[in-house]
Amino acid sequence: MRKTDDYTVVSSVSAQICTPMIDLDSRGCGQRIGRFVLPPGDPCTCTGVRLGGHYHRYAPEMQGQDPPLYMDMLPEVTAEVISRWFNCTENKLEESTLGVTETAPELTPTVSPWSTPVTSTLTDTIPVVSTTPEPSMLPADCQGIVDAGQNTSGVYTIRHKHQNMQVYCRMESGKGYTVFQRRLDGSVSFNRTWQEYADGFGNLTGEFWLGNQKLSSLTRNWGRELVITLRAFAGEEARIRYEYFHVFASEYTYKLIVDGFSEESGDAGDSLGSGTIIRFSTRDEDHDNDGENCAEKFHGGWWYDGCGSDISDWFLSNLNGLYYNNATVDDYMGIQWVTWKGKQVSLKGCEMMTRSKCNWSITEPPADCQEILDAGQNTSGVYTIQHACQNMQVYCHMEPESGKGYIVFQRRLDGSVSFDRTWQGYAEGFGDLTGEFWLGNQKLHSLTRNWGWELVITLRAYDGEEARVRYGKFKIHPSSERNYELYVGDFNAESGDADDSLRLQNHWYFSTPDKDNDFDGDNCAEKFHGGWWYNYCGSDVISNWFQSNLNGLFYSNATVDDYMGIQWVTWKGKQVSLKGCEMMTRRK
Repeated sequence: MRKTDDYTVVSSVSAQICTPMIDLDSRGCGQRIGRFVLPPGDPCTCTGVRLGGHYHRYAPEMQGQDPPLYMDMLPEVTAEVISRWFNCTENKLEESTLGVTETAPELTPTVSPWSTPVTSTLTDTIPVVSTTPEPSMLPADCQGIVDAGQNTSGVYTIRHKHQNMQVYCRMESGKGYTVFQRRLDGSVSFNRTWQEYADGFGNLTGEFWLGNQKLSSLTRNWGRELVITLRAFAGEEARIRYEYFHVFASEYTYKLIVDGFSEESGDAGDSLGSGTIIRFSTRDEDHDNDGENCAEKFHGGWWYDGCGSDISDWFLSNLNGLYYNNATVDDYMGIQWVTWKGKQVSLKGCEMMTRSKCNWSITEPPADCQEILDAGQNTSGVYTIQHACQNMQVYCHMEPESGKGYIVFQRRLDGSVSFDRTWQGYAEGFGDLTGEFWLGNQKLHSLTRNWGWELVITLRAYDGEEARVRYGKFKIHPSSERNYELYVGDFNAESGDADDSLRLQNHWYFSTPDKDNDFDGDNCAEKFHGGWWYNYCGSDVISNWFQSNLNGLFYSNATVDDYMGIQWVTWKGKQVSLKGCEMMTRRK
């Protein structure tokens, strides 16, 4: 044992297998195993570290079965932080004494995720959910691997949403990309079924499709970019980038949205169409906008739009098309990127890859409250999620009995917070997440922009009654284009007898006292003291159009003038203000 200024090191230089340990003392969850890499020149390769940690700027490669953990990737070392790293349970394990010789358990599979690339097929890489806390420190993506000093492209294991996943990482000048499609030589058929494209197929060291389900999961928090490399038979190459890349969930037919196009090399042009949303199709699941089955016609699963007689207006790419051993083909056949080589040229090969633009330390932060609940946190409270590479504190309402975790974005309790706010106040959010608050329209738009969210509203009356309603579809449109317009659909009264009081506010702009976006001569937000999706509120038409205002003025009693206070008219009528309410949303 020897002592440095920053850490205590325990090692056995002659031992065949070292047993590194972290002693969390009585505040943590007991002994956990991890490998720590020391600066060059240090004879120790396996260490035990007490609280206080060990920090350095080096990232040398290490041999062995355990993945290295580089301390310069981590935040300040505390018992609580380490407890989170290692997914510690609440049950405190038996304390250990630093330096006791023990045999370390296996941390990773026989093939180390940090080793030289090995041949692997997608059928071997089905994620398995672990039922016990794991001490391994697998990175969340290929960027984490390259940050840890591994700069060789190949097959690695990452950990995503508590599941291990094998991926092919393309390492380039400090950037690590997850490759999800590669065409090389036609050795793998891409004329596959919907389920095969969902699961993935091929060989990670050769030709493959990673899988639409994995793509949807990886891109779920809107923090990914897309890079495509193209190779022609004539020897030319091109490379393009899309700053934003998102694949929707299966219930939305794996729709693709890309934006922020740029050419990095070559003159390939934009054959995906920035800003457009296109559904995925296969030969057995036709979701294009054409009378013909484009996937069947062109022998591959892709985001097809149209392929009929007006094909020249709609068909610009098909990187999963039939492989040809020569460039010249019939119109639109083969591997197509029309804006580069035209409709009669099939490409020799291509590669599609994605990379997170977020700066993660070790593990990928949860994207919403559902993921936090799925990880075992079933207590409602304030948590940190990450969306579009931004950390966001939210109040999570956990319902472990149903397995659902909701992001609460509005709560009324006691009138302690004024909801008579400006446009900017509602855009940014206000109040206290543990009390009364509005999360913010900008966050609401960002969270719900992929159309995959539902809305649940709970209502409480002064007479002790409660009601709960659900909308299966929920979206807030952007401010710049549509003034945070509300969209809800698929209404269901879950409990109580509250009817649909948002139906008349559906497809209406948000208004505040200083920004009147309603369709009435009166300023409804100013008249009713709150920001809401108002439409009409004049004396001659209000009974036909005004049915809800959960952000209205708080009253300490139920009886109020017509439409004043916290209103859900289809439940208690226009002269009753509610005692409280809560609005929350969840990704389906």
